[in-house]
Amino acid sequence: MLRKMMGLVLMAALCGGVALGDAVQVQGDDLDDSRSLSSGLTGVGSWSSLTITWGIDKSATTGLTTYEYSFSGDGIGTWYLEVSPGVTNHKSFRALDNTALELVGSVTVSGKTLDNALKFTSAGTGGAYKFETYVNPIWGDAFIGTSTSGKYAYNDDFDTDPILGVTSDFTGWVATVDTGSAGDLVIPEPSLSVLALTALLAGAVARRRKKEDEV
Repeated sequence: MLRKMMGLVLMAALCGGVALGDAVQVQGDDLDDSRSLSSGLTGVGSWSSLTITWGIDKSATTGLTTYEYSFSGDGIGTWYLEVSPGVTNHKSFRALDNTALELVGSVTVSGKTLDNALKFTSAGTGGAYKFETYVNPIWGDAFIGTSTSGKYAYNDDFDTDPILGVTSDFTGWVATVDTGSAGDLVIPEPSLSVLALTALLAGAVARRRKKEDEV
């Protein structure tokens, strides 16, 4: 019983529930997928090729979801990934492997507007863009810039949303980040009270084991 209580305390310290709205979640095989200029992406300017690939994995232990994006084909520059309007705290995301990212809010680039976006300026170790959050993946928009003026790309169905229970082909969107109705979802450090309670429970377990050994 004490072990179960300790597990519940630790889970409460590490993660919280996420209430999801009507956004269409990314699930199953779509959690590891890609889009290219021939399937899902629209390119403006002179492109030879471009593919964006993602892998999304949720830890059953911590509740954190890791997002990893990579690109192949022509070189890219700064790019943007849509997130839900409810995300306003940069601490909702933790960059991994030296990925350079920033929550920038509303942004318009080359006439394309994202109401709320993560801005990526450089890839991390191994050339991938990687971060973790408690937030679940949904279908949304991406804008991909380059160092060449007038050359950029975006998902085919940019500035539209799939309809829950109706849309079945998600080729025109990429996997992005949602909050549902949870608002800011800050990755917390365990509070002093939680740490103290955990210590008390651990002490109780130790005392119980000592008594059992003495019997």
